[in-house]
Amino acid sequence: MHSSGAEDLARKIQASQNMAYLKNMQVEGLEQWVTNSGFTVDELAWIQPGYPPPAAMSPMLGGVDGTVYAIEPSNFGTVYAAGSFSTADGATVNNIAEYLPGFAGYLWTNLGDGFNNTVFALDRIENELVAGGSFTASGSTPMFGVAKYTDAGWVTLGNGLNGTVQDLEWFNGSLYAAGQFNKPENGTPFCNFARWTGTSWESLGGTINGPVYKLYNDGDRLLLGGSFSAISGVTVSNIAAFDGSTFSAVGSGLTMQVRAIERFNNELLVGGELFHNNQLCGLMKLEDNAWSTLLTNMQYSLDSSNVFYDLDVINNRLLASGNLQFFPMMGNYGSGVLEFVMTDQIDYLNGYSAFDTTVFVVEPFLDGIYAGGQFKYSFNTELNGIGVLEDVITSIQASNPLLNIKVFPNPSNEYIFIDGILEETEIKIYSIDGKLVEQYTTNQNHRLKTQPSGLYLLQAFQKGKQETLKILFN
Repeated sequence: MHSSGAEDLARKIQASQNMAYLKNMQVEGLEQWVTNSGFTVDELAWIQPGYPPPAAMSPMLGGVDGTVYAIEPSNFGTVYAAGSFSTADGATVNNIAEYLPGFAGYLWTNLGDGFNNTVFALDRIENELVAGGSFTASGSTPMFGVAKYTDAGWVTLGNGLNGTVQDLEWFNGSLYAAGQFNKPENGTPFCNFARWTGTSWESLGGTINGPVYKLYNDGDRLLLGGSFSAISGVTVSNIAAFDGSTFSAVGSGLTMQVRAIERFNNELLVGGELFHNNQLCGLMKLEDNAWSTLLTNMQYSLDSSNVFYDLDVINNRLLASGNLQFFPMMGNYGSGVLEFVMTDQIDYLNGYSAFDTTVFVVEPFLDGIYAGGQFKYSFNTELNGIGVLEDVITSIQASNPLLNIKVFPNPSNEYIFIDGILEETEIKIYSIDGKLVEQYTTNQNHRLKTQPSGLYLLQAFQKGKQETLKILFN
């Protein structure tokens, strides 16, 4: 806009609507400038820096009146949500709730008496739900830090854990708990990490000198992430490994607090605060026994207060969620949930969705995700702490591309043909706001169904490979 000579118009936009999406800008003279530019509004919107991510969340009824820290979907369509809230869609639930499918639709309901304080973690023991947090009672029944849900309601696991349970993880046939706690009876210290034997909690012989926020089952070892520097004299620096009997360091350790751990493309990744002591951290990778940041070339796109709270691999995508505000020069902006793309040539972030504040957890289901956090809105949709995203294309990057797939003419005023289909291929076409508008399977070249004017994404899937193409109907 500056280079076209429209300096006054550019300054007017910068002063009043600088971060607005092009289609939503209401500035006198903009429409005429677009016409004179020779581009359509859709074409300019596509190349606009920080184009909005296409993944828009849908509400789960009225959501909750607080913050969601943990989500646990079941195999029967039920979803459990836990955190710090009193009601779900108006029903009293006390920090944990059940989202039930029914004949007439979904319903939020209580799960027993709930708890008297925050729930941070959910997991299962032989298909029974286990909750961990900072609570001390369920209803009038004393219950310290960890409890199991049965047909009789919530019951304590042993004598509980005195303090706050931040995470629960199943490893080598046992349930493990981590956080900031000790054993309640006789004040015997557990020092933030314990194992459930089936009848009681046992100490694992390690004195961890700080809180543990994350547990991750890494196959033959359990990884612990948090804010600590030693376990029983072993220097570990915020991340450690436990093989069932002994602790060890993981690489050279980390300066940042570790909030998230995940493997992607067989790489071990951790997430945490973007900066620690003015050192760029945020998203780190272990390589040759040393940790390095993956964000070297993109720190300009993130705010210094950003924190990565969760990492998840969903549909072969690595999603990073947290207190994130991402404004790239090109590509999709995002807030709350971002996608991290790793290729042989470059690693980069891309916007996945947009929330008005922090996302603490994402959980997969089928071809979509549930998201929970402190947020109230995604775009202009009111969610209130929890939302659902069904099958939506979230990246225009092709993985294992089918190089023989072509579309022509593109753009087109009438028909677009697809060429290069030699065997059974699934076709999906998405509008630019991420909605699936057409889906079918074919084994031959053909003419695409004409769509209303606008930009679309076409995905072709064939024998585990895929290609994504941008198409434009004028």
